[in-house]
Amino acid sequence: MIWQGWRVGLLLVAMTTCTLAWGQARREGIPGVGSGTVWFDDLNEALTAHQAGTPVVALDLTRRKLQTLPRDLVELSALRVLMLHKNRLNDLPPWLAEMESLEVLLLDQNRFDTFPEVLLRMDRLETLSLGDNFIEEIPLDVDHMASLRHLGLWGNLIGRYPASLGDLPNLRTLDLLHNDMTAEEQELVSSMLPQAKVLMSEPCLCEFQDQPRP
Repeated sequence: MIWQGWRVGLLLVAMTTCTLAWGQARREGIPGVGSGTVWFDDLNEALTAHQAGTPVVALDLTRRKLQTLPRDLVELSALRVLMLHKNRLNDLPPWLAEMESLEVLLLDQNRFDTFPEVLLRMDRLETLSLGDNFIEEIPLDVDHMASLRHLGLWGNLIGRYPASLGDLPNLRTLDLLHNDMTAEEQELVSSMLPQAKVLMSEPCLCEFQDQPRP
């Protein structure tokens, strides 16, 4: 029994170590987030720290099965980075625009089928990622996000690329990998953003010729 307990203890330590390593790995390389950033992984702990006078600048709520955002988030007045990967979100509340310190918002692998409208009022966002969702269009008003430097829309269903993309003067990276784009669409987007690095997959062959019947 002692041996089994010791093995279980080792297994729990190993699982905790792997979880922490995975969490650290997904945070590395986020544009606008330094390696020395202190992350919180629990909203209640973040709120407690904030109420005690500790600035909460980064919060990771990955894999929390969230269908809506908790309203208490708005209390974190110093929050600059919010990670919401792998939840069940399909919309964002209007009050999110009240979080004026927010600069990095990560929403990959949720259930968005449209570009959330509230984001267009968040003109201080510098990094926005909406990868691996079901978004079909980039909104015409995307140029309202004047501070945007990095935009991730990989793995979506986007079929419209408005000219207003070219009116994002600070944009440096646009990730459109794994969207079905024709060569003409890729040339159009690249021409609109000569100052940016645009990531795209191989263009799709969207014209098919009828095969003769045998």
